[in-house]
Amino acid sequence: MSSFDDLDEIEKNIFLDISCFFKGEVKEEEEEILSCLYEGTVSGINTLLNKCLLDIDSYRRISMHDMLEEMGKDIVHQESKDPEKRSRLWDFKEVNQVHRYNKENTSIEGIKFRMTRYDPLLSCRHGFENMLNLRYIDLSTGCLMFQNDKVLAHKVDSLSFPDELRYLYWSGYPFKSLSPNYNPKNLAVLKLRFGCMEQLWNGDHQDLVNLRIIDLSDCVKLRKIPNLSGAINLNSFFCRMCGSLVGLPCLSHLPSLEILDLSDCMNLRKIPNLLEVINLKSLNISSCLELVEPLELPNNITELNLSHTVIKEWLILFSILSHLES
Repeated sequence: MSSFDDLDEIEKNIFLDISCFFKGEVKEEEEEILSCLYEGTVSGINTLLNKCLLDIDSYRRISMHDMLEEMGKDIVHQESKDPEKRSRLWDFKEVNQVHRYNKENTSIEGIKFRMTRYDPLLSCRHGFENMLNLRYIDLSTGCLMFQNDKVLAHKVDSLSFPDELRYLYWSGYPFKSLSPNYNPKNLAVLKLRFGCMEQLWNGDHQDLVNLRIIDLSDCVKLRKIPNLSGAINLNSFFCRMCGSLVGLPCLSHLPSLEILDLSDCMNLRKIPNLLEVINLKSLNISSCLELVEPLELPNNITELNLSHTVIKEWLILFSILSHLES
């Protein structure tokens, strides 16, 4: 405990997050998540490594001794006997209890759990929204959960999130869109793989200035991507295997975009002009069978995958080829 007491506030928070949520995750992936929550994340993790409170195994995964993991969880449990007064929740029953309680909460900062096929869906649409300081959500309902009647038994059509949310990962997101009441102004990472969305949200004007990563891969019902012009810090956009997607919004106002993955979007018919996406380095449109129009790309592309496309057969810009060969 003395080693923990010697840590500064950010280092303590990182230690607690790893012991409660992230033990066993790849170091770079943990840094991606934690950097959304704290400044100085890399330095904080290095301090914990130097103090032997963390370790890195041969697969680059963050590990810690079981006793240290239990110590971290015990510290959180000691914050209060009542789950709604703790900073972190990782037990589904406790999350559901707090969610149903549905009163304003300023204690909870992070939530992570895996919902099984037999768990009922959180039934109060304002439960997360009332967790005013909630910054991190990591939920998995499984890619086929939406086919189970129990999941939608409460007929909830959307869930609201607090404006402070910075990291949202929900594998198997079961709703058609994000709540119209949610303002993503602080959101840095949005991952909704295997979701049921038909569109991200209604309307095209959202405050997306902090958004860095979007991953909507395997959302087979996704039809529409909204205007992303405000996402000036967006670095990576993954939309793999979105079979219902036929088009994209203009991406020319995304100066930070480096990675665009649209592979296996078999009905995608048109990609907007990418010539002005000046920092784009990686583009994957493999198996986009309906794409036939010419592509205009910036000169700094270093990874280009056109496999199983008509474009590869007869329409590749010579300037891009010469750049890749040089």
